Amino acid sequence: MKDRLYIASVSTDAPKLANEYGIGLELDHYCTAENMDPPLAGPIRQQVQEDIRAASGVQTGSANPNLRMIFHAPFNELCPAAIDPKIKEIASERYEQAYCIAKNCGISKMVAHSGYMPYVYYKVWHHEKSVEFWKRYMKDKPKDFTLCIENVLEDEPYMMAELMEEIAQPNIRLCLDLGHANCMSRVSAAEWLQVLGPYISHLHIHNNDGTHDFHGALTDGSLNMTQILEEIDHKVSKTATITIESLDGRASLEWMEREGYLK
Repeated sequence: MKDRLYIASVSTDAPKLANEYGIGLELDHYCTAENMDPPLAGPIRQQVQEDIRAASGVQTGSANPNLRMIFHAPFNELCPAAIDPKIKEIASERYEQAYCIAKNCGISKMVAHSGYMPYVYYKVWHHEKSVEFWKRYMKDKPKDFTLCIENVLEDEPYMMAELMEEIAQPNIRLCLDLGHANCMSRVSAAEWLQVLGPYISHLHIHNNDGTHDFHGALTDGSLNMTQILEEIDHKVSKTATITIESLDGRASLEWMEREGYLK
């Protein structure tokens, strides 16, 4: 598992942890879209470069030569299925900016939130408009660039499976966020994995108490992470990547090391 494991940069000391454990880094610096624009773009770009150097061991001499990276696209108010066409134009523009930054960093996998909002979009509407949006967005992207659509407010996995079935493109896949599934859905994590397993290219793992998305350490919440990692091993492709998205990444990695997942 270690060779496909990442730590999210929202985690405390993420670059240091990536280097220390010899794992990848998921760049969350641009989750807020304005970080791609002046005057913030320059300082954020510098921070990204510093974090990449730290994760690779350039600053300490402790090499992580196989440093891998995944890019998390911005998501605030970006709704691919928006009713207002102007909002969809903004979303497309922002995702295009994100793609260009990912490309410049040499990253070929990008995570983007689905944008589904209950009580705003009927599921049928969200499905139809999402299919249109993502197909159009990916039309000019290279085949080796993978977009992973992430669940956030979805209350069941079937709508995402249906989305994948209709899009039917090998470079548009899913990012299953099990922490989101735990607090936004009454469907078990095992069922999410069973239903979405064939479409998953990336996973976010973190824990919570089932009521609030607090991105806890892997053992800090109601999810049985030992069972979940076993389910991932059986139901998801061995090529799928996995990001620890806990705010306390060290506690999560120490637990994984004790349990033998990092061998």
